[in-house]
Amino acid sequence: MRDPEKKPEGLMNKRSSPFEIFFMEHYRPLVYFARKFIKDTEAAEDVVQDTFIKFLGREADFDKEIAARSFLYIAVRNASLNYLRQQQNHKRILAANEVKEAQDSFVLQAIIQSEALSEVHKAINELPEGCRKVFRLGYLDGLSNLEIANHLSISINTVKTQKARALQLLRLKISPEFFALLSLLVMGYSSN
Repeated sequence: MRDPEKKPEGLMNKRSSPFEIFFMEHYRPLVYFARKFIKDTEAAEDVVQDTFIKFLGREADFDKEIAARSFLYIAVRNASLNYLRQQQNHKRILAANEVKEAQDSFVLQAIIQSEALSEVHKAINELPEGCRKVFRLGYLDGLSNLEIANHLSISINTVKTQKARALQLLRLKISPEFFALLSLLVMGYSSN
């Protein structure tokens, strides 16, 4: 991981490799963070993309990466709350007001959880293709073993084997804390 105290070099050149790296490192955690406010993934992605566009005009204002990250999290939070207001959904507006008034510890917890989820998804993306497909369909999309077998044209035993192999590989790739988070993530997706 890069040093958050260093100056975000290369951010001035919007086509430079450092900017692309900065974007790739922070995009997914910011989407997870926006999802804490906005329950719609596409809308959360739009909010984060719009925030990065606004950031492009202001990156010179930040002399350290940590300052740029802080700006992005605050801007995403504010943009998320603005999105909810624009939807004129009374229930969501009340929830957004509660979130806005929440203690700093909630925001910090959400940031940490978002970053951890990003690491878990990174580990999932590093699985072999077969394991990754079965894992995503079974645990993230909530398909049954039979549905996965039909969807991928493989046997149910292969599905079971790939699921077990994926969990075993993930257990080796990520720390016990992140594996516990993965377990919670899997339980959350499978209950939806």
